[in-house]
Amino acid sequence: MLIVTLKGQDYVLTGCQDKRVHIYSIGGAELASVQCHDNRIKGLSSVDLAFPDGSIHTVLISVSSDGRIKAWKLDDLIDPVAVTSAIAPPSSAKDVPELSVEPLAVYNADVRLTCVAASSNAY
Repeated sequence: MLIVTLKGQDYVLTGCQDKRVHIYSIGGAELASVQCHDNRIKGLSSVDLAFPDGSIHTVLISVSSDGRIKAWKLDDLIDPVAVTSAIAPPSSAKDVPELSVEPLAVYNADVRLTCVAASSNAY
């Protein structure tokens, strides 16, 4: 589980056994889910990074038990959710939208991953 802030709004992200990242409002309403992995998600972390164009973005890092590490631009996950939830928040779990988002990067560590910690420190 991870709490993130985007454009002044707080969200709770959970990586689950159903291979999805679920996005919740800070009040607990599920806003959307994203199919992120082919196996259960074992860890989430986030870091603010400078992109080549000079912009700063929060990047979500997710790892799954099959060894895949994926990086996601938080704006790509949250912006569609924020727009949708502002218009009409889901009234039940079956109404929660499932987003389709492409990762920024994918790496196969070829080991069973159980956690992740992201850092912007470069050595």
